[in-house]
This record gives sequence, structure tokens and C-alpha cells, in this order.
Amino acid sequence: MAAEKTLLALEQRLSRWTLLDSASPHPLWPDPSESSAFLKAVDLLLGTIRSWDSALSRDGASPTLASCLDRAHNLLHAAVFRLSDEFVSLASAGQLQPSDDFDDHGEDDDEEDIPVAQPLSDFEIAIEIFPPGVVSDLHEIAKRMVAAGFADGVCHVYSSNRREFLDESASRVGFGGDRPYSSGGGREEEGDGDLQNGIEKWIQAIKLAVHVLFPSERRLADQIFTGYPSVANYCFMEVSRGLMDRFLQFADEVCVSGRSVERLFEVLRMFETLTELLPELDGLFSGSAACAFLCTEAADIRRRLGDTIRAIFREFEVAIQRDSSKPVPGGGLHPLTRYVMNYMRVACDYKPTLDVIFAPPSGGGGAVGVAPEGGLTAETLWIMELLMSNLEAKTKAYTDPALRHLFLMNNWRYIVSKVRDSEGLASLLGAEWIRNQGAKVKQNQAWYQRSAWGKVVSTLVLQGGAADASLAPRTVVREKMRIFSNLFDENVKEQSGWVVPDEQLRREIRSAVAEMVVPPFQEFLTKFRHQLGGKGAGGEAVVKYIPEELRDRLDELFGGSRPPGC
Repeated sequence: MAAEKTLLALEQRLSRWTLLDSASPHPLWPDPSESSAFLKAVDLLLGTIRSWDSALSRDGASPTLASCLDRAHNLLHAAVFRLSDEFVSLASAGQLQPSDDFDDHGEDDDEEDIPVAQPLSDFEIAIEIFPPGVVSDLHEIAKRMVAAGFADGVCHVYSSNRREFLDESASRVGFGGDRPYSSGGGREEEGDGDLQNGIEKWIQAIKLAVHVLFPSERRLADQIFTGYPSVANYCFMEVSRGLMDRFLQFADEVCVSGRSVERLFEVLRMFETLTELLPELDGLFSGSAACAFLCTEAADIRRRLGDTIRAIFREFEVAIQRDSSKPVPGGGLHPLTRYVMNYMRVACDYKPTLDVIFAPPSGGGGAVGVAPEGGLTAETLWIMELLMSNLEAKTKAYTDPALRHLFLMNNWRYIVSKVRDSEGLASLLGAEWIRNQGAKVKQNQAWYQRSAWGKVVSTLVLQGGAADASLAPRTVVREKMRIFSNLFDENVKEQSGWVVPDEQLRREIRSAVAEMVVPPFQEFLTKFRHQLGGKGAGGEAVVKYIPEELRDRLDELFGGSRPPGC
């Protein structure tokens, strides 16, 4: 029968490639004539099977033809098995070796050498993973396997090979998909520094993947599976899904566990990275519903990162409100003030992003006791209010009213200086806010001077006045001078240990105190020079200082220890 003869010829023709020792088959594709002959034989087998299938469908059952068809399918399985081996061999050996576009550090000598993408700073490139000839050969093999009904098989061998490439490329920039936190919910022993490093590597790796690796893999799948878009989509999804899942899992665990105040800026960078990459992910994974779900998951993770950032700010607010540390000795700058202002100064660098995150929700009002919605401006105003309220509460720990005002003056001055020096903060809070807080500095300065030095100056005033200085009792005038000198010395001694970190403010206060004290002293000396002459009862001079000596002593004010960096 003709079918028997055809089948015997096909078996004989294909046996040279299908009956070889499967443990170490000789690769066909290094020899173009050999690989071409094999493909032609496979094409002939496929054509024969289609012809016999049509005959059976058209003419009805034929035991002989049906038997030949079964044997032909068995032969096709053997041929496809060899095609699969050749596909793996080509895909493994045909990759471009490490060059300018790839990086091979020579590590892990015992492991199979896998060319991987080099860490990049410029993502405007595309990786040509295989030489054009190899891509064409892989396409020819894939076309036969799909035509033979083995699309799943070729997808499996293709995806396994390409996933390894992607995994190694991501790990080369340090991202292995490790969990950012231990399974118990606490930080791993390595601490925050390693989490920060892990987030940095996550950012590098996902940018490399979305800008370079995934587009290259998308193009390669389309080339190898030209004419079979559904197969190309499926293969691309299978190749990229594992790495993308690890990216999203890492970000998800940061959302769950990364709500520490110190983590804000790393989480912000993750949010910005996903915001930047989402349009490209949509373009890469929108080819089918099987791929599109990755875009949906990425968008959801971005939303959750935004929720985490808002939660971090809530934690920050609570930390400010609940800070119960005592005021620093000497009324100096409190660490809370420095921390909050530096924190918010850096936060302003992310203003466009934070404005999006803090954008008012559609309808409904905010919860009582939390910052009003309205972008970073409203959040910053709220945090400033919380900080100032806490600082005012801390003044209760000072028993001296003058020291309370000095403490507020120091901290208000630092806040205003930080805002003025930061373009971002100045823009957020506005000129009017800065003027109002500057007025508070001057107000507290005036209150400090009145509390600290008003009593000293008042000792130089005689009750009822004295129109004629010569009529003022000598003993009263001399006692006034003694009391003044004692109070002045006590104030200078006490306040020499107080702190004014801002050098300019320190000069301003010393000068203002001198203008408050020295002129009345000078006037008193001049007015009562006759009563103040001579020695006291113990032989000491009644007038202890001359005006310039008072100014010199006032320069001793605020010589207390100042924290570094103020």
C-alpha cells in the first residue's frame, strides 16, 4: 500500500536523527545542510499526517491508513523530541557572550556560565540576546513544534532558558528577591541599613528589567514565535512573570512592614519608581489578559505604597505629639526641632509626589485629629503646628520664665532659619507664615529681656524720683548700686551657662541687653556721682563697674555648651 511505503521512507529518512543516543546527541545546527535536511524531513512528515487526517475525515475509516497514521504520530513525537533538544542546545550556546552589553565577573566558577545583562545607568539600549542567524534557526524549530501541536513543550523549554537569564541579570545588580523583613514581622538581624540597600537594589533591578530586559524579551519572543502571537504572549508572560512577581512581592512586604518613620524616603523612591514604570509595564504586558494582570498588580502595589507613605506621616505626627523628652539644659535647641525640620526639608524634595499622595479624596472629610487633606502644604503646616505645640509644652519643665522664653526663641529661630534656607519649605509655608514665626522670635526675645533683666534695671530707679539728685539720700543711692551689682553678677553667672546656638542671634541678644542695661547705669552714675564717691563701709569701691566693663561682662552670656551642628 502507498501509505506503508511512504511511512517506511519517512522512518528511514528520520531515523538518522531520531535514533541517536539521546544521552549525547550530536547537535545538528552547526551543520546547515544537516539541519536543513532534518527540517525538510519534519515538514514532509507533518504534510503527510495532515494529508492522511484529511483522507480519513473525507473517506471514512481505513484500518491500514489509521495504523499508519498512529505510527506517523509516534514518529512525529520522536522528531519533536529531537527538535526540543536542538532548541535547548541552540538557546544555550547561541546567546551572545559577555561583552560591552553584558557582565561576567568570573564568580562561581563551578556553576554554568550564563551571560547576563550588565548593570546599567543608561537604559536607552536594547539587548540583542542572540545573533540574527540563531533567532532565525530558533524560529524555524519553534514553527515546526507549534505546527506539530507541541506549543506547550516549546514554551516550556524556551521559558526555562530565558527565566534563568533574567534571574541572573537581576541578581547581578544585587536583587535576588529576598524578603525585606523576616517572616516574624521584625527586622532581620542585618538591620535598617540592609533594608535600605535592598530597596536601592530593588529600584536598580526593576528599572533594568522594565527598561531593558523585558522589552528585549518581548522582542525576542515575537521574533521566535512570529506568526503565533498567542504563543509569543504566553512565552513572554512565563519568562517575565517570575521576576516581576518577586519585584511586587518585595514591594508588598515593604508596604506591610515598612511603616517606620525612617523608611519614608526609601518608600517614596519605590513609589516614584513604580509611577515611572507603570506606562511601560502597560505597554509590555497589555498583549493578553494573561499578562495584563501583572499591570493590575503593579498599580495596586503603587497604591499601597502611597497608603504606606501616608501611614508613615501619621506615625511621624504621633511621634512628634508624644515626644516626652525633656528640654535641653540652658534653653538650647531641642533635638526634636532639628530632627523634624531636617526631615521636612528632605521631604520637600519629593513635593510633586507627595502632593499626589496627599491629594484630597473625592468627597468625605478627614478623621478628627489628623492633618487636613490638601497636598504637602497642608501636611507641613500641620506638622509645624504639632512641633510648636510640643515645644511650648516642654517649657513647663523650666522654672525660670526667662529660660522658657530663651528656649522658645532658640527653637523658633532655628525653625525660621531652616524654612528660609530651604526653597521647598519657604515655598510651601509662604512669606506670611515666615513673618509670623519671625515675629514670635522677636516677641520671645522681648519677653526674655524683660524677665531676665527688668528687675536688674529697676534697681537703678529711686522711689518717688528725685528732681534734685543732690537731695537723694547717700545711703539709698549707694544701696541701690550695691543691689544692682549683685543682681547683675548673679544674672551673668547664671546665664553664662545658657545657650543661644545661632551666632547672629547671640550677638543680637547681647547687644539688646547691653542697650537695656548700660544706658540706665550710665545715667545713674552721672546723676548720683557725688553720693557714689569714696569707699564703702568695708573699704571697697561702691561702684564696681564702669559702663564698658558691663558690656564686657555681658559678652559672657550664653557661653554654655552647644550641640554640634547647630
